Amino acid sequence: MEHGLPFHDIDDFIKHEEGNLNTKIKRLLAPTLQESTDVGFARFRKAIRALPATGEPWTADAHWTELSRIYTSELLAPLFSVQQAPVIQGNVLTAPRIVQAFIPQAFRGVRHEPEERHYGDDLFWARFTRRADLGRFLLLWLQSVYSLFTPLVILAPPGAGKTLLSRVLAAHLSSSAFHPVRVVLGAVDPKATIQAQIEEQARNDLGSKIDWGSLSRAVRTRFPVVILDGMNDLLGANEKVFRDYPEKVRRFQELESALARPARVIITSRTEVIDRADIPAGAMVVRLEPFDEGQRAHWIRLWNRTNRPFFKQTGIQPFHAPENPALLQLAETPFLLSLLAVLDADGNPLRGCGALTRSGLYQQITQRYVACALTPGEGDPCAMALLRLGGAAMGMFHRHALSIRADQLENDSRILHAEGVEIIPGQPVAPLLERLFFVNVADRGRQAMPRAMHREKESARSYSFWHGAFAEFLTADFIVRMTCDEVTRLYRERRGRNRTQRKLAEERFANPAHTPLRWLATLAHTPLFDRPGVLAMMRERLHSMLAPEKGERGIGLDRNDFLATLDEMIQGQLHWILRGSSPPALLTGGLGEWFSPAPLLGHLAIYSLNLIILRSVLDTKMWIFDEAAHAGQDGDTPAWDRLTHLWRSWFTEERLSRLRGILQTRRQEGRMEIQGRPLFSCVRSVRGLKAYQELARVLADERSEWLVSQALERNGYQEE
Repeated sequence: MEHGLPFHDIDDFIKHEEGNLNTKIKRLLAPTLQESTDVGFARFRKAIRALPATGEPWTADAHWTELSRIYTSELLAPLFSVQQAPVIQGNVLTAPRIVQAFIPQAFRGVRHEPEERHYGDDLFWARFTRRADLGRFLLLWLQSVYSLFTPLVILAPPGAGKTLLSRVLAAHLSSSAFHPVRVVLGAVDPKATIQAQIEEQARNDLGSKIDWGSLSRAVRTRFPVVILDGMNDLLGANEKVFRDYPEKVRRFQELESALARPARVIITSRTEVIDRADIPAGAMVVRLEPFDEGQRAHWIRLWNRTNRPFFKQTGIQPFHAPENPALLQLAETPFLLSLLAVLDADGNPLRGCGALTRSGLYQQITQRYVACALTPGEGDPCAMALLRLGGAAMGMFHRHALSIRADQLENDSRILHAEGVEIIPGQPVAPLLERLFFVNVADRGRQAMPRAMHREKESARSYSFWHGAFAEFLTADFIVRMTCDEVTRLYRERRGRNRTQRKLAEERFANPAHTPLRWLATLAHTPLFDRPGVLAMMRERLHSMLAPEKGERGIGLDRNDFLATLDEMIQGQLHWILRGSSPPALLTGGLGEWFSPAPLLGHLAIYSLNLIILRSVLDTKMWIFDEAAHAGQDGDTPAWDRLTHLWRSWFTEERLSRLRGILQTRRQEGRMEIQGRPLFSCVRSVRGLKAYQELARVLADERSEWLVSQALERNGYQEE
């Protein structure tokens, strides 16, 4: 279909589609026009169920019926399980059911044009109307012929409710007109075809093999609606998979229509990464808006009504919207609002609370409820429990996965935990996770399998976090804690009285054979620059550990001593990389025993770049990489250039050019001035010579930047 469509934004689309509706459908849409909040999308569901069937009567396929039951049952479940609910003063905090807690957000939308690649920019969205009739728009889109040829892309920041919306839609769309199937993209093969991903997800849900062709033909008069949730999770596969995915979806829709089994497709993704993807021309792109005061108040009333017995029995005051502007900003997304409510339920600590960052909120939640989850007399201090949680998050981070199996969890603990900070014998990590409300526990294929088929080994049990933001925080927390532990250890041992100990301390980061295993395992496998959210929380966590709030332990070093010691550690590691010393055994194949194997070249490129990023993000001030300190024989390429050549040998120019959202560099007489940006961002992807130019700029490669600029100028390229 041509993308010369008769509308540009959501307002035009709604006017155009309503003009094509018959009187009966318009009457069905009328309830969705009410201004009152459509809690649980109840009015939307009623309108969907009332849509008339088209064509011949049909007999329901058993697989579709089973999927519908699964989606409906998920919607009736609480936000967190009863078994894992927080217990305060002997009383259990109650979570509202998902269908009760869902409050449709306001939204803005636009039809995608090839030149539009600014979806991460608030100023771009400010040009379009903020609407409060999400149900009305979705009904019109589902009825529109245009939805058969291009996907609907729904964007939101972390915690803003896009996954919750996808679950509500999957449950409500089963009707005489539609059959939904929801695919969690982080849980299927990212490189598979769309059809194979649907079949894999359905197999996971139903416990039996299905064929999409047969399934889609069986519906006859019902249009399948494929909901692809979490496209941002495909970034873990590789850049090309993510970039090409929306176009792959369009081709899937084109093929399905050609085979007389047309399907509508909805994609959800985080806003900040979507500009890296190629969205098909003509597709509708929608961004969910933060909660306004009315939506926030409605959610809080629901929470307090659900927990009225809890507040009465404990004497704790019901939750109310924070008065502090910094806290109120956190309450703009459904997920963070729920975390604030859970945190405040433990003695109302938010009353009179000062500023609180996102990472500070996650820190308080994890610390309070990990302490509650520890069994008395277990001998497992809270700090060790948080380290265990971080190890689980780090394992997911390295595997680009949303969950981790029990056997992987225990295996990872042998390498991701510190020498000298041993995991307590006989106390595995898994039982701790199973007692935390923000951890989901699942057995492979458990949801829909008969009871007789549940005899899985414990290794088949997997763990995931209630929200991806928890995994990001715990990954950041783990990296910062590990860094602080190693810096503090080196600082103190070098100043100790024991000469042998001082000598060993000097060798630890100067000699590759003595580099701590967990340091390498953390930093030498997965690049950090793909995850600006993790980097931002790393900076916040270090700030709180160097200047701890009341009740939080610091590391016992001031910022200057910490950064000076960290500089020495990083310079020592970069020195052996640049001088070609024998690398640690872990980088020559050892890491493949835990995570996916990579050649030595890849590990060295990732490790050296992560060291630069680590130093840059932990402090906002400029720091110096002195090339003279790594100089070798006359005629050697400068040290910084050797590092950049190493990175370019492993990463594409397009991918490396994203460093401009994290770093800024400048060369001054043999010294590299490097500084982390005040705010980290997922910058827009660029390609070809433009990507090479952006990369040369961020790496302070002035010669290459000049050459490329000349080529671009000759080709008539104009700076944006």
